[in-house]
Amino acid sequence: SYPAHPEIVVCQKGFSPQEIHFLETRHPRLRCLDLTTHAFLKGPAMLNRANYDVDPFYARFLIWTELFDGYDNVLYLDIDAFVTGSLEPLFASQEFLCFEESYVGPNPVFFDDTDPVLVRQLREDGLTLPATSGNAGVMLVPRRYRTPEQLALLHRLVERYRQFLVWGDQTLINLWMAANGIRPTKDYRYNFQVRLLQQKREAEAYRAVCFFHMNGWNHLDCVEHLVRTAFFFFFHLPGGRRIYPLYLRLAVRGEMARISRPYQLVMRFTRLFRRRSSRHDRTAPAATTSV
Repeated sequence: SYPAHPEIVVCQKGFSPQEIHFLETRHPRLRCLDLTTHAFLKGPAMLNRANYDVDPFYARFLIWTELFDGYDNVLYLDIDAFVTGSLEPLFASQEFLCFEESYVGPNPVFFDDTDPVLVRQLREDGLTLPATSGNAGVMLVPRRYRTPEQLALLHRLVERYRQFLVWGDQTLINLWMAANGIRPTKDYRYNFQVRLLQQKREAEAYRAVCFFHMNGWNHLDCVEHLVRTAFFFFFHLPGGRRIYPLYLRLAVRGEMARISRPYQLVMRFTRLFRRRSSRHDRTAPAATTSV
């Protein structure tokens, strides 16, 4: 989908030397960065969940450190996604980019945005957040935003607003954007969040999607989507388009033929389920509604 991609830096924690060797030899333009050997900004976990390991979430703030000084533009991508097209247009930008969340309705970034202490602090800092927040799963961070002053600002914000950050690192990014007068961009081609399938929205963006983000996958209520997601073989998306993840592509190429058999069993199950459902639909009485 994007063969001419630039160097990829994988921020990881717990990979074995064998796994790292496999990745870096299979993909020459990929290198692994061990999070346990670097210090970086950390804050509260999403929803203050005690069982969350915050390191993978806050690793994105390494972008603001000297580790990335050799790059003009750094594009951060969440791991729970498929790249389905070229991301080159993003690298052409000289502005910080973060794309809108896909929630319909209120999307709070604080536990209680009416908290008087929070309201006072936001007023003192001159911060006003937009009605629609940004989803930090895709961010382009140009060099001019990666300064010691901007890193110090991030540290100040996480300490000052720590108790209010409902989404942890993502809320922090939204605060930092507000402090820099940046608003999230509405362009779901570059952060097409899977809940948009359930909402049946953004058909134009879907046809040209370059980054398919699994954020919110558990909201899908379609049995076929849940089965295919759980077994991680492929997505059958609206309009008949299909995205084949790595494991199925390997199976098709014959490098992991053992995957093919379980995949066939899963698809046989879904086809059987469809046939039974269609027979039930033909014999069941029609539903009626009244308004």
